[in-house]
Amino acid sequence: MRRDLIHASRPIAMKHIYWLLLILLLSSSALAQTGSLRGQVTDQNGGGVPGAKVTVNGPSGLVKTTNTTARLVS
Repeated sequence: MRRDLIHASRPIAMKHIYWLLLILLLSSSALAQTGSLRGQVTDQNGGGVPGAKVTVNGPSGLVKTTNTTARLVS
């Protein structure tokens, strides 16, 4: 009798596991934050500075570094 109870509750347990996994996957993607940053690096005279190193420090300690391009947009 106990064995029948275990086999009968398996599909119910699997449904709960599937829902739990789905919730975990959706919540982790909701917490992932993305963003973008645009701007111009200029010198004292307003001219563009190609090849300037730009570093952004995020609040979580994440650091991203890139170099500016030579392309100027007017």
